[in-house]
Amino acid sequence: MALTGAPQLKYGSWQFPKLPLELRICIWKQAAIGRIIKITAPRRSHDDSCDVSEIHESRPNISYVKPPIFEVNKESRDVALKFYEIAFSDHPNIRPFYFAYSIDALLCGTCLLSTDLTGAVECPDAQTADNTLNKIKHLMLKGVLDFRDPVLETYPLKFFKSVQHLTLTRKWRLGDTRRARYENRTIDYFKKENITLGARTGRNIEFMSESDMKNAPTTIGCCWLFV
Repeated sequence: MALTGAPQLKYGSWQFPKLPLELRICIWKQAAIGRIIKITAPRRSHDDSCDVSEIHESRPNISYVKPPIFEVNKESRDVALKFYEIAFSDHPNIRPFYFAYSIDALLCGTCLLSTDLTGAVECPDAQTADNTLNKIKHLMLKGVLDFRDPVLETYPLKFFKSVQHLTLTRKWRLGDTRRARYENRTIDYFKKENITLGARTGRNIEFMSESDMKNAPTTIGCCWLFV
């Protein structure tokens, strides 16, 4: 996943009234920018710890860039609404936002997986798992340091059943001989089907350092195009 800066759209040059409709629609689709939607715990401290009671008392922080394609004209918005959907529309603690499951990625810390993010979907009446989590194709988990972590066994397989691209925290520094061994074992682990939960998680596994994941830009270009 190439974390590149998003191209700057000059709205005046993105209107092509003389082009055929089919070509204009293709242009609008290609203009869609892949984004990283960051959901972080509402904490006052600057470290990576999280206070569960603090999470329940206030909403998680959501950081994202509004899709520029919504801002150009009516035609671009009409095209955008065909593949952007409202995510977390029924979640009690996360405010809804537009999400393109084919090109956008969701980034969150492991503490949120066991509290706000999936806690609500474990209720019998909740539909969040169906309308959001089960549709996410690109997932980035910050704070996972071992592929045998129960968090990985329980949450990605249970709630993120459509994940195709999974990014995990890198455990070892460059040059450490344990790094390649650990990452290869992790890839093998996630390639195997989980018979109990009946799901296969990320087909593509990637690793990033904790700092790179924390500082990842909210736009990533069009690295995933409508898969």
